[in-house]
Amino acid sequence: MSKLLYIEVSPRKDRSASIEVAQSFISAFQEKDPENLVETLDLWRLTLPEFDGDRINAKYRVMHGETSTSDETKAWNEITSIVDQFKNADSYLFSLPMWNFSIPYKLKHYIDLISQPGLT
Repeated sequence: MSKLLYIEVSPRKDRSASIEVAQSFISAFQEKDPENLVETLDLWRLTLPEFDGDRINAKYRVMHGETSTSDETKAWNEITSIVDQFKNADSYLFSLPMWNFSIPYKLKHYIDLISQPGLT
């Protein structure tokens, strides 16, 4: 059994070629072993936290071994929850469109959240 985190980043949904290809992959993945798990993370339906002052302060307090305020701790726990979800997968599948010759801003936001010192 394996856990796949499917990160969907296309806003076009039923008109998305990348989602169609990803769904084919997921079908084959589950067919290979019916006990394989798939967790879907739709970045267009998820409200990701902003990396605001409390989160930035908490990040630097963690980096310097300092004690965070209760607001900073709460803000940092939101980040660690997102990171834990990412780290708990055995493999990853991303479906995303080319977005202005780059990646969608929702994916960039997600990458910025999970790329934290001491967590990933």
